[in-house]
Amino acid sequence: MNLTRVLAAALCWLAAAQACAAADGRTFERRRWSQADGAPQTAVALAQTDDGLLWFGTAAGMYTFDGVRFERTGAVYRGQLRSDNIACMQALPGGLAVGYVFGGMSLFSKTGVTHYLPGRELPGGSITALATDSRGTVYAGTSTGVMRLREGRWEAVGAGSAPAESPMYVSVDSDDTVWAVFNYSYQSDYSYYAMPRGSRHFRRVFGAPMAGTTKIGGRQVVMLPGDRYVELAAGAPPRRLALHKPRLYDDLLLGGPAGTLWTSREDGFVRLARRADGVLEPAETFDRPAGMARYTTASLLDREGNLWVATLDGVERYRRHRLSRLSGSGSGVNWLAMPGLGDEVWYGPANGPLMRLAADGSSRPTGLASANAVLRAAPDHVWVATSDALWEWHGARRIRHALPGADKWGVEVQALAMDGQDRLLASLIRKGLWRFEDGRWTRDDRTRGIPDPTPISMLTTAQGRTWLGFTNGRLGELTATGIRLWPAPLPTGNVLSMLEYRGRLFVGGERGVSWLDGDRARPLLLRQSGAMLGVAGMVADSRGNLWLHGLDGLHRIAAAALAGAFVAPGDPVDGELFNFEDGLRGQVGQMRPLPALAAARGRIWFATVAQAGWLDPLAIPRNPRAPDVLIRSLHAGGRDYPAVDGVKLPERTTSLDVAFTATALSIPERARLRYRLDGVDAGWRDVQHERSASYTNLAPGSYRFHVIAANEDGVWNAAGAVLRFDIAPALWQTAWFRVLCVVAGLAVMALLYRWRLAIAARRATERATARMEERERIARSLHDTLLQAVQGMVLRFQAEVWRMPPESPSAAALDAALSDADRLIASTRDEVMALRRVPQAAELLDELRAAVATLAPGSDHLLHFALQGEPRRLRGETAGEIFCALREAAVNSVRHARAGRIAVELRFLPRVLEASVTDDGIGIERKVAQSGRSGHFGIVGMRERIGHLGGRIAVTPAPGGGTVVRIRIPARAAYEAGPRPRWRGWLPW
Repeated sequence: MNLTRVLAAALCWLAAAQACAAADGRTFERRRWSQADGAPQTAVALAQTDDGLLWFGTAAGMYTFDGVRFERTGAVYRGQLRSDNIACMQALPGGLAVGYVFGGMSLFSKTGVTHYLPGRELPGGSITALATDSRGTVYAGTSTGVMRLREGRWEAVGAGSAPAESPMYVSVDSDDTVWAVFNYSYQSDYSYYAMPRGSRHFRRVFGAPMAGTTKIGGRQVVMLPGDRYVELAAGAPPRRLALHKPRLYDDLLLGGPAGTLWTSREDGFVRLARRADGVLEPAETFDRPAGMARYTTASLLDREGNLWVATLDGVERYRRHRLSRLSGSGSGVNWLAMPGLGDEVWYGPANGPLMRLAADGSSRPTGLASANAVLRAAPDHVWVATSDALWEWHGARRIRHALPGADKWGVEVQALAMDGQDRLLASLIRKGLWRFEDGRWTRDDRTRGIPDPTPISMLTTAQGRTWLGFTNGRLGELTATGIRLWPAPLPTGNVLSMLEYRGRLFVGGERGVSWLDGDRARPLLLRQSGAMLGVAGMVADSRGNLWLHGLDGLHRIAAAALAGAFVAPGDPVDGELFNFEDGLRGQVGQMRPLPALAAARGRIWFATVAQAGWLDPLAIPRNPRAPDVLIRSLHAGGRDYPAVDGVKLPERTTSLDVAFTATALSIPERARLRYRLDGVDAGWRDVQHERSASYTNLAPGSYRFHVIAANEDGVWNAAGAVLRFDIAPALWQTAWFRVLCVVAGLAVMALLYRWRLAIAARRATERATARMEERERIARSLHDTLLQAVQGMVLRFQAEVWRMPPESPSAAALDAALSDADRLIASTRDEVMALRRVPQAAELLDELRAAVATLAPGSDHLLHFALQGEPRRLRGETAGEIFCALREAAVNSVRHARAGRIAVELRFLPRVLEASVTDDGIGIERKVAQSGRSGHFGIVGMRERIGHLGGRIAVTPAPGGGTVVRIRIPARAAYEAGPRPRWRGWLPW
């Protein structure tokens, strides 16, 4: 080691030791918002209301902040501000008190606003300060002194015991002591007055020139000239706070998270830590950009433990990290942190000193620098590879070993491991695998013959199996005689880390993580982001949770989730990410030193290219407070509506937008929001980017919109916020309009039906008229031709008969023939008369009797007729078809059923004409009743005739034996329109 390297190492050790003296390991996140981000400038007042919303009061109006966006507003809870020039603010239970520079105060709540005008409801003019005690009583500093609001009225406090002028500062201690600071008409001396709880009078307890005051931990802390700070308490002497290099401080002292103290200095905004001797000194410094003002105008410690600071240029937030930083982090590159001797952790950058951190938090240098690998072989045996040598520790004894070939060519160690025989294996860059035993280096030829034989990472499991990870996803196991390569390259790419977890080998690489399942490699995927890239370190904590260090941060996978992955390989698992928001600076190294993660002393130790640090997996700082959910506005039809329950939206509203938010102020980027519109969304919908929801094609009605949210630790506000709104229906969307439309539709259908019936009736009338005309034409033809001709022939023959002798046989024969001709003429004349009229009920039955007598001589006495109901005129076609059907049924009863009695009935009902023929014969087979006998068309013809009229016919067995033929014809097809006969009853024949 040359002199230059020794001097550089010594300087690094000295710098590390000095940095360690003041650092406490805790780090904080600073986030800054400027005017370009919409943040207010020179906010003079800061408050946080019960819903978690931050309020900033400025001379240009009021601003709100939900963790994501600043908004300028002229109202608080829909109550309008009286002035934009804000002097002070104070959060109240369920509301906010606002004081104005030019006098007066407003008390806002969700139920309304009360304004107190100067000189009227509120004595005095301008408001200088507002405060509340533990009971919620409001105190105000006014131009006439300290006032108190009681039962809606303002009253003077401590009258006569304090100056009757405007106090510069009013505050209430944690023990309800009221403090007021007066400047005696803006002269140089500041006087501090205190009024303990239960007292009615102020008492002057402290005085100092040009003092500034803040409340820290419930106590008043005063900044004095000469860079001194004192803490005041009623009934106790002032307590001085000692600072390291006090000349650098000229701003107020602020109380921060977890009892920390903060202030501004010339070199930036600093967090102070108390040394063992009680002196406060910087533990962490946040530089301010050039040209940025450094003075604090207002501050607030929110309910989640974040410190908010308003400056002349914007707003800053300071939040404690979950990860702790090791001393000196940030001053080098390519860090490592690995277990060392005993319970020590050895850490340092590749270009700096390697430090030994003891369990008590103290650290000291190892005397080495530029370490590439650290391997703990036993509690008292540690190997360290530096850029030029291999170092071996046995307890307090340190031995240096030269690297093979170091005198000929540069050598660097990529990885170290102990094989199953407790021999040291070293992977040398571009030189392959080497074995160190008994002080001698030997090339390990078991990897000879494979491409690129230098292992990137190595691991020996508890069973003594040694695994080597190579480039391009190649994995191999050393055997006694060689190396057994995994059959196929792993999807992880270059193998950067390995871990034995409950008997399974996990392999991490540049493209993800896999675990070996028999002869298969199973990928380990996260449900949130899929594959984990660049995994250069893996460990398991005491509870079996798996920790992975990749390019996007530290991943924690619970043991239960891993157990599920083993049961269902390939299914994504849930994980938790720790990244820059938690204090992780710089990405994990992808070459060396490796691995970049270790477990020791119950902690997880990590290293990146920029720092090294740790976290306790059993004591991770969590945010137990669920965020409040706010529905900010409802926008529809180009108009904004207040987000209040029961808001009425106008008719024809079909689309709308709902803006909402959640007041998670610590890490709002990790807050999760879900929303649902009842009756529209089947389930919860996750917010992707904008905190708003849009809906289209909404129908009139009542709706309920729900929003729920969770903070960065998954603590859900399941109640969330609910907005009920109604969309008024248009005229055509009302229920009565729909009923009217239904009625109108039914009326139209009825009219169409009646129109169709009228058309059918007209066509039936036209057919009946045509038939009657045809009958009349036939009757005329019979009368004018046939009857006249036959009558003439009869007369001629009669004349010839008269010329014959009366006793002549020929005359007798001709006379008989002429008698037959007369009967034919009479019969034909009767037929002509029948063609000119429609037979009605009685005639129909008489004709039926005659027809049966003709077709079945001697059987007409079997017929028994009856009429029921009020007889109506039948349509011509209907009468003919019914007659034929009844005749066929009656003749069938005589011919085939051998019936002894045949009952024929006609029933005139209002909606239907019924007819039946019932006999007491031998009955009829079911198949014959349905389709008739083969070769016979009587029953088929009957069905066709009645079906043509739109009626129905049924042939069934009679209850007492025999057969019944029933006919039903709708009234519209059976009856003619016109007056009905007036007689009723039964007409027997």
